[in-house]
Amino acid sequence: MKQLLFLCLCFCALTQIFAQNKTYQPFKLDLATGFVLPTGNTFLDSRLVFAVEPKYNVTEQFSLGLRIEVAPSTNFAGTSDSLYIKNIFSYVFTGEYLFSNTKNLRPFLGVGAGVFNQTLSDTGYPGTTTKTSKPGIVTRAGLERKHFRFAVEYNLTFFEQEKKMNYIGLKFGGFLWGNYKGK
Repeated sequence: MKQLLFLCLCFCALTQIFAQNKTYQPFKLDLATGFVLPTGNTFLDSRLVFAVEPKYNVTEQFSLGLRIEVAPSTNFAGTSDSLYIKNIFSYVFTGEYLFSNTKNLRPFLGVGAGVFNQTLSDTGYPGTTTKTSKPGIVTRAGLERKHFRFAVEYNLTFFEQEKKMNYIGLKFGGFLWGNYKGK
């Protein structure tokens, strides 16, 4: 209970230290879609990815968010492997630093940590499905222009070698709110 009270006090103090400037709206919702490109030895195939990320702009250049991402299986033709990853879900707390305050073009870098869930399917007889959750980290870089966004992400998960699902995500999309207000 003391730790929870301490964390709440720290959050309130940090919120006051990084008081929101009136140039950008404080809340933002990123909506993105893109492609997953597997890296290394993996049973993951290339597939589409969909993400939603509510964020709070702590300052004009720093934001905190929660990325919720899903990459469903697009292996409609089947697979020659006896084991493949059907679905990936991730819940990642993120932080982003935007290098520019201008409304035209804003490059950014970000990191995050969270939980990655995967559903493995064994195509042998009898077919089995296994669900596992492990921690993982995300690094990202990209550009924002007005309400549009492009990002390249590297997702590193801490699964066992035979179930590893590290991947690069190429995402594009837009965001609601959180934009430049003007003066």
